[in-house]
Amino acid sequence: MRTFRFVGRLNLYGKIGYLGNGFLMTKSITISGHARKRMAKYELDEDLVIQVVRDPDRLADGYRGRRVAHKFMNDHILRVVYEEDHVITVVTVYPARRERFEKKV
Repeated sequence: MRTFRFVGRLNLYGKIGYLGNGFLMTKSITISGHARKRMAKYELDEDLVIQVVRDPDRLADGYRGRRVAHKFMNDHILRVVYEEDHVITVVTVYPARRERFEKKV
């Protein structure tokens, strides 16, 4: 499992940014084996998945306290489901038809 580190703080929506007092905080991002299999199946680049977690177009609550980051891509949405505590763990990744989730989000 590969780990990525990003500098910043998490705001209310789980996005990463800077602390107002000038101090920085780091949060690791790991991608699970299942998510890697899904990335290979849909030919998704690791950098794209990290970008979606870091800067989603929309963020939704998922089951069991998970978060779902959405990135709009033409007629599809790339959905990245992750868990967050002291690290961010990407659980699964998949594209979906945009019209299916656009109204719910």
